[in-house]
Amino acid sequence: MQQVSIEIGNRIHPDNQNYCKLGDTLLRQGNFDAAIENYRKALALGLNYAEAHCGMGYALQSQGKLDAAIECYRRAISFKPSFAGAHSNLGLALQTQGNLDAAVESFRKAVAFNPDFSDAHFNLGIAFKQQGNLNEAEASYRRALQIRPSDAEAHNNLGNIIAELGRLNEAEASYRQALKLKPNYAEAYVSLGNILIELQRPTEAETCYRRSLDIKPDHIEAQARLGYALFILGRLNEAEASLRLAIYLEGENNTFFTLFTLGNVLMAADQIDESHAMFRRAQHIQLLSYWPSKKKKADFSVLLLDSSDVLSTPLGYLLGNAGYDIHSLALLLETEYDIDVLRSNADVVINLISDADNGKDILPFVQDLVDRIGRPTVNHPRHIRSTDRATISGRLSGISLCRIPKTVLLSADMLARTDWHKCIEGFTMPLLIRCAGTHGGNDFEKIDDIGAIDPFVSHHPDANFYVSEFVDYCSDDGYFRKYRMVYVNDEILPYHLAIHDHWLVHHFRTNMAGHEWMRNEEEAFLKEPHLVFSEEHYIALRKVALAIGLEYCGIDCSLDHDGNIVVFEANATMRIHDEKSSIFLYKNPHIAKIKVAFDSMLSRLVNRDTSS
Repeated sequence: MQQVSIEIGNRIHPDNQNYCKLGDTLLRQGNFDAAIENYRKALALGLNYAEAHCGMGYALQSQGKLDAAIECYRRAISFKPSFAGAHSNLGLALQTQGNLDAAVESFRKAVAFNPDFSDAHFNLGIAFKQQGNLNEAEASYRRALQIRPSDAEAHNNLGNIIAELGRLNEAEASYRQALKLKPNYAEAYVSLGNILIELQRPTEAETCYRRSLDIKPDHIEAQARLGYALFILGRLNEAEASLRLAIYLEGENNTFFTLFTLGNVLMAADQIDESHAMFRRAQHIQLLSYWPSKKKKADFSVLLLDSSDVLSTPLGYLLGNAGYDIHSLALLLETEYDIDVLRSNADVVINLISDADNGKDILPFVQDLVDRIGRPTVNHPRHIRSTDRATISGRLSGISLCRIPKTVLLSADMLARTDWHKCIEGFTMPLLIRCAGTHGGNDFEKIDDIGAIDPFVSHHPDANFYVSEFVDYCSDDGYFRKYRMVYVNDEILPYHLAIHDHWLVHHFRTNMAGHEWMRNEEEAFLKEPHLVFSEEHYIALRKVALAIGLEYCGIDCSLDHDGNIVVFEANATMRIHDEKSSIFLYKNPHIAKIKVAFDSMLSRLVNRDTSS
């Protein structure tokens, strides 16, 4: 909300003063017509009365008569050039008209004439934010708070700016200060909830949204964001109810966010047809999701191609605080998209549909779309289609210093045949079996007896299955170590080391939080990965990356007792994110290098395309 000023000034003629005082009183009461009448009477006694011109301007502005208001403010300034209140109110009127450059100039003059004018600093912060000048906006809000530390709204707005600049913990502190000053500030609870979502604390976010709704039961954003928090928490029925209530409250003004989030909830609940219908309603309002560049002028524009139906590359961290505009399209099969619109928002395309198994139906559609857009593409669907586990196993076999477990893809029908064992001739026990298209250790078992395969298959009647050899990669100390490397911008960078006392290793499954020695070993690996992987290993990893054929991918691997790299998985489905927990913060400088490389890759692709 903008902050206005009614500056009364010194008045000489007593009748002028009386009319202006009455006009000011009526103005504050919202009786604008009567206020204007009294200002006119004051001006009839002396047209050079700056305060009357300013008061009339504000009354006219409140009635939506911006051109007339601007004329009044300019008259006030012509009679009293140092009139800070008139400069500030002129800035507000120009800002409302969308003339941001002129508005900023007016606010600057206001604070130049009155450096302690907190309202003008506050409004200058709003104008800078609208221009995309986030650093200047932050400075303006901080100056306003130096003058008036008790301004809860300024603390909230400062939090919004800091959040956009990526300093999430500072933003949280600003929102909490706003709520300390104004405990019933519903909007600040929503702001705090939003930042807690970003900080991966959805339970606390839920509490904030509910508190906002306690204060203001019809707060639409709080209701919609509550639905999103509940979705993240996996409480789908509650999420659906909250989002449907938000849609009801929106009436005819449904928002893309609410409809799209409900579509995701319904998809997670396997209500596929209704989910698609909700996505179509959302795209009728807004085809592309949009995240503007953090720079005033974006370096370029990125188009993300995604689908809620299938597994996607999780790039939230890598795309954060970007110096480029980001547009995202949630693809729906059998939908004709305007190629010119997509191309106009794409200097480079990133295909997020990254699993060759659960994306097999939509990837040909996306491939055709990408080919028609005709822009440089990260992880082209054509290449993703050949990154299933069996194909990758075959493609990587024969690379020196790499040990690739034999892998085969089998359908339930094939496994029901009496001669299915021929498919795994040459495999050594034990075996691993998993449902195709799954990750994170879900639907995944180690089989020591061939007879254990049938019970596993019977529990997943509609699935296809990967069967592969188990490679014992246990270290001499009895622990299993899995390293994640990221290939991006022709570099191979370390992301993490997970150490566990069980063969099924994922970082979230370990107890590394409880063992300092494990964290120390991970930190040492991130600082000096060459102490684990030799130059020969890096040559082999590069051959692995090139064989996969993607611009961006992850490689999960270990070392066997002979020093060979055991490649467990190599594809683009792996999640890369920074750490919020204090005990794992040592990882963030190394994770940040991956983001730098990712941004450099995009810039290189755009520059190569524009120069060709």
